[in-house]
Amino acid sequence: MAVWSEQAQAHLQGIDPDIRRQVRSNAEVTLPDTQPCAWTGSAHGIMWHRGITHEEEHSVEWLEQEEADGVQPWDYYLFYRQLNPEGFEVVAVLSTQQIANMWVRITGEDPPKAADEQQL
Repeated sequence: MAVWSEQAQAHLQGIDPDIRRQVRSNAEVTLPDTQPCAWTGSAHGIMWHRGITHEEEHSVEWLEQEEADGVQPWDYYLFYRQLNPEGFEVVAVLSTQQIANMWVRITGEDPPKAADEQQL
């Protein structure tokens, strides 16, 4: 069962309606099947997952389409916490651009480049 915090719901309102529906649907399908494991040092057991399903995660097709399709569910990350063995609360939905902007504000430096963008 999914619970969406007020903050997560507000984040969703800024997303294209079709993408919003996909992100919500993907969360309902994927997060209950995700093994609860917060990374070391995470605050309040907050975990994250890309806004796609496990099946999409293991397919390279979405990577190949990423630049051609504009903004898609894989451009969003769900930040969530386990409520009980069968439920979770989505506390935030952030785009890759929002995360990159936060990185710049926090560190004062540009985000690390992807391997294919690095100069040889």
